[in-house]
Amino acid sequence: MPDAVIVVGTPLYDKVLSCAVTRPIEFDNVMYVLHFYAATHYEGLRGELETAVEAGLPVFISECGICEASGGGVTDFAFAAEWFTYLNEHKISYAIWSLSDKDETSAFFNLSFDPESSITDEDLTASGQWVRELIRGKEPKSIPARTFRS
Repeated sequence: MPDAVIVVGTPLYDKVLSCAVTRPIEFDNVMYVLHFYAATHYEGLRGELETAVEAGLPVFISECGICEASGGGVTDFAFAAEWFTYLNEHKISYAIWSLSDKDETSAFFNLSFDPESSITDEDLTASGQWVRELIRGKEPKSIPARTFRS
């Protein structure tokens, strides 16, 4: 299909774009994948993305979160705001991990969530509440982490 977008993974669990910057695949319908987690990946990985964007490389964030890369641990709302502000400014699309009720910080829903019921604020984890505001179009730096429960 000539109009299909081909998403190409990158080395080290989709964290190295420099190979694609120096030797891009010569097709117009290719995008390169990057994964990040705000509480694990800081300026170094953001620099990798910035270099790729400056080189004109099309990038899609096919996995990201505001917690640690393990899916658990702490959340870093401040650095998440930095990441998502950059993505918004450069019109980079992303998919956030994880729309689940798993017992970890990355989960969107609390363990008590009943998928048969309407979703309430109490059903959302701290990550879920922050991401919901992001999806609603709020500027990332205006989403106050202090109002969310863990």
